Amino acid sequence: MTESLRGKQIVIILSIVLIFSLLEWANAHRVYSKIFRDKVTLEQKQVETQINVLEQAQTEKIFLALRTLASDQTFCQLLKEKKREGLSRYLTASFLNWQNMGIDNIGVLDSGKKVILRLATPGLSGDNVKNFINLKGVPGEYEAKLVFGPLGYRFRVVIPVFYQNKLVGYLMGGMFWERIINEINDTAPNFGIVAFLENNQLKKLGFTPDMIQGKFINLGGSSLIAQNRDYPLEFLKELSRFSRSFPPAGIYKIAGSNYYLSVKKGSSGERIVFLTPVAENLKTFYGEIGVMSLLVVLELLVIGSIFAYFNREILKRENLVTAYLKQLNQKGLDKPFPENFQELGDCSVELKKFIKNTEELITSLTAEVELNRLLKNEKEEEGIYKILKNFLERKYKITDTAILILNESQNRLEIKALSGEVHCNPQILEDKEVCAVIARGRKVVKFPGSLDRCPEYRGSGFYACIPLIVGGEVKGVIHVTCATGEQEKLKRIERLVEIAVPYLYNARLLKALEYSSMIDELTKVYNRRFLVNFLEKEIAFCRRHGSQLGLILLDLDNFKHINDVYGHLMGDEVLKKVGEILRSTVRNQDVVARYGGEEFCVVLPAAGWQGSYEVAAKLKSAINELKFSEPGISVTASIGVTVFPEEAKNLEELLGVADKLLYLAKNAGKNRVVTLKDLDLPNS
Repeated sequence: MTESLRGKQIVIILSIVLIFSLLEWANAHRVYSKIFRDKVTLEQKQVETQINVLEQAQTEKIFLALRTLASDQTFCQLLKEKKREGLSRYLTASFLNWQNMGIDNIGVLDSGKKVILRLATPGLSGDNVKNFINLKGVPGEYEAKLVFGPLGYRFRVVIPVFYQNKLVGYLMGGMFWERIINEINDTAPNFGIVAFLENNQLKKLGFTPDMIQGKFINLGGSSLIAQNRDYPLEFLKELSRFSRSFPPAGIYKIAGSNYYLSVKKGSSGERIVFLTPVAENLKTFYGEIGVMSLLVVLELLVIGSIFAYFNREILKRENLVTAYLKQLNQKGLDKPFPENFQELGDCSVELKKFIKNTEELITSLTAEVELNRLLKNEKEEEGIYKILKNFLERKYKITDTAILILNESQNRLEIKALSGEVHCNPQILEDKEVCAVIARGRKVVKFPGSLDRCPEYRGSGFYACIPLIVGGEVKGVIHVTCATGEQEKLKRIERLVEIAVPYLYNARLLKALEYSSMIDELTKVYNRRFLVNFLEKEIAFCRRHGSQLGLILLDLDNFKHINDVYGHLMGDEVLKKVGEILRSTVRNQDVVARYGGEEFCVVLPAAGWQGSYEVAAKLKSAINELKFSEPGISVTASIGVTVFPEEAKNLEELLGVADKLLYLAKNAGKNRVVTLKDLDLPNS
């Protein structure tokens, strides 16, 4: 690697470090900003919680005072009679005590929610406040909330009053909300609360600015209705304009100073603004960001220096490895390691292992390619077993190899290829379930440290029993053994088995296809296609060797009647049983085929006229004796018999003569055997 390329690498790496450092700085800035906002938000929520606690305390205090008054029967009777002067005299003394508790106004209302008397503001009597009180007038209920009315923005509690179990009116007590929010000034000296009400909303409530007797400042488009601090008028005007759009909580500049603001909407449409000055906090925040920036620069310098050092060392070793690899490419894997190669330390050890593993991999791949070449032209299953066994002997010096294939019909294993001995319990050849591989469906090995061993193994060396999985099912086992220290061979053999399996599957599939192409699916005897090919070969054989060939052609009598009366399923049963009786009656070397429909053909190699006739007669009798699931059915057959070469010169003539004799048997009354030699007989 050139120095210029190394320099470019350093620049790239440092650029990456810088980018990640800046991303880290940006993320820290984001996190710190979030922490700062969360801190201020938490402080504001704590103040809001404190206000709620204060409101609850005032609710209980006012409720207790009102409840005490509502329990006085004299008061209740005066309220029932709506005696305003009497109520005023009766309540004056109590009201003086309540003022010391902060309750600055008491209202007495009739059952229709019309004001009878207001202490502290007696001139407001007669107002109908029905729309401002949501009580239904049932025992036990009360209402406590912030409201805006003629007395300004107030915290108010209302309860119903009953006399002799009848609603006679309501008691209303309250105080300015500013009295409550002023109590947080000691615990939160920097926290501000300001409430505004739009003047058009004021009109909707039925008021004009000159009607309000409480604390109220008209700011133009909106009015100040409460604050816990005496903010300058210009500040209040700008805050009112800014908060009118209900901005999301955040840091905003108001009248040249930064505040953390959150705006909420009240029950009367008012805006309640919570604000906290953040100038000192921002100063601290920017100081922390500056320190963070300095740390990023220092980090970049340190990482760059460390990287430059290690880059030089890596480059030195890289050049050494590159030079050796060039020699390997030119002279092969047997190139010896240079003397200074030990300077690479662990790298030299690992490179040696890599070269060794590469050599072993090449050897293994060469073996796989060779096995593929041997197997690709082999179509027979037995040939594949032989190739695999011989390959293991020749390539890996495996002297004990056994290929055991499952005979599914007899539930046992059969030896298909063997060299040496089978070091297993002989019982596995009689019962497949004894074999651990067949039972478990996976390989069983004996290596140093292996735990999954076969209890039926009788040898002393290392071994591997590898399942032959064909079409997803275990169809056999390959059992191999090796001497101590050669267990690595067993691992490679497993790979060779994997290569052989697809060829084995194809051979089985090809055999199955060949079988299905020459067997009649219903009767399980040979089909007409196979029959014609077989006859051609047999006739050629007879011509070469001067031998005879008997041919029997039979047709089931009245078979259409069976299909019409009993149905095609019954007809299929008849054909199946006829096919079975034909196969079981003739010799092993004889061939039974379905010629078409209800016609069957039997080929008798090396049989003359007499032998063929006797077989035909036996077949006729066997068919007559067949029993079926339908009791009323009996089957007979008309049969024609001919012999090659005495009665026909070729395949066409042979089939033609047999066909004519068959129909002569039909015309003569059915259920009989007809040959050329007995045409004059009345019955055969």
